[in-house]
Parts: sequence; structure tokens; C-alpha cells
Amino acid sequence: MPQVNVEFDDDTVRSLDRIAAKQSIRRPELLRRTVRELIDADGSGREPFTAVVQEVTADDVAHLAREHRQLTMELERVMRANDKREGELRKAEAELRQVIAAYEQDAAAARERGERELRDALERELAPFRAEIAALKGDLTTALASQPRLDAIDAELGEVKRLASQPRTQRNLVLGDDRTLSLRFLSALGLMMSVIGAVFILCFGKLVPAVGVPMVSQTLSGDPEVCRFIDYRYGRLDCQVPASRRLDRTPPTMRSRSASGKASSR
Repeated sequence: MPQVNVEFDDDTVRSLDRIAAKQSIRRPELLRRTVRELIDADGSGREPFTAVVQEVTADDVAHLAREHRQLTMELERVMRANDKREGELRKAEAELRQVIAAYEQDAAAARERGERELRDALERELAPFRAEIAALKGDLTTALASQPRLDAIDAELGEVKRLASQPRTQRNLVLGDDRTLSLRFLSALGLMMSVIGAVFILCFGKLVPAVGVPMVSQTLSGDPEVCRFIDYRYGRLDCQVPASRRLDRTPPTMRSRSASGKASSR
């Protein structure tokens, strides 16, 4: 194909590139379209780059009128169908509301009927128990009225309540630093000191014979108890006690014989 080379200045080239970018085409395509428009305008005897005015004929107007009438009829038909559908929807909605109202009424009636039947059944089941409770209340009232001791018990309880409600005074031994010693604490302290003193006396008597011997002598009540202690401590049965102070009044010889007989038998 033959080519046509045309030289432009830089501003013209930039303008052509800008117009081509707006129309999303390349620069050669823009020049080709421009040249084609000049040729078509010259061939049709019109000014270039002007819109072609199309003449409107009577047939075109009649055709447009028919299409308008058809579109109007179609629109009216659609509107009538829409109105009919809306009427059906409103009718269905009203029927649905009636069904819902009837269902709610039936549900309320069924609930009331069920509650009434349940209440009647409970009343029938609880009637014997209520009668028994009433009879028990009557018997209890009669029993309470026939018990004079209850009045005395009530009086005593009233007196106890009265005494309990009265203010009481507590007496304590108060030492320094806000410390209080009660009677219970003093008793426990005295008992503990007594135990400690007894243990101390026993230990002291064991360590010091001059104190332990008189203590043991005072503890044993008489010579027979001394002999029993010797028998218990050493296993000897030959302890001699004067006849006037014996408990069993048995002569020493017989006691020694019996002791020797027991030893020989062993």
C-alpha cells in the first residue's frame, strides 16, 4: 500500500497524541479516520466533521405512533395485571390474618381449657390431703388446749426470752496492755500450775532422800501399808508388823510358813 508522509511540528504531534489517547486509538488510526471523514464529506457535499441530518418522513411518524400505541397498551396490560396481583396479594394477606387470628383464639382457648382441667385434677387429688390436714389441725388444737403443761412451758419460755433480752454485765480481771483474764483462763492456769508443782515435788523428792522418805512415810497409812509396799517392791513376804497393828491378825510364823509353802510350790 502507498504511504503518505506528513511532517508536523512538536505541538501538533502532542495534540494528535492527546486526541488519540482520548479516543483510545493510535496516532496513525486517528489520521486515517480524519482523512476518511474529509473524503466522505467531499463526496456527499457537506461540511466535514458535521452530523448528517436524517429527514423524518410520514411513514417514520406513523411507525413511531404505532409503536407508542403498542407500548401504551402493553403498559396498561402490565398495570392491570399488577393491580390484579396486588388485589390477590391483599386478599391472601387478609385471609392469612384471619387464619392467624383464628389460630390464636384456638390456642388461647386450648390453653385455658388445659389449665382449667389441670387445676380441677389437682383439686381432686389434693382434696383428701387437705381434709386430713384440716383434721390434724383440729386434733392438734384440741390436744394443745387439753395440755395445761404447755401453758407453764410457754410461761417459762417467755421468762427465758425476757431474761435473755435483758442486758448482762460481765466481770473480768483486766491487766495492762488491754488483756483480759477470764475465770476459765484462771482455772486452766491454776490446774496447769498444780500439775507442774506436783511433778516438781515428785522429782525433788526422788533426788533428795531427806525429803522423799518423809513424803513416802506420810503417804503410806500405817505399818501394814509399809509391809504391802515392801512385798510389792521386793517380792518378800517376811515383813514383821507388831501384832497390835496388824490388819489380818495372822501370827508371823503362819505367814512365813504360808510364804515358804508358796515359794516351794513355785
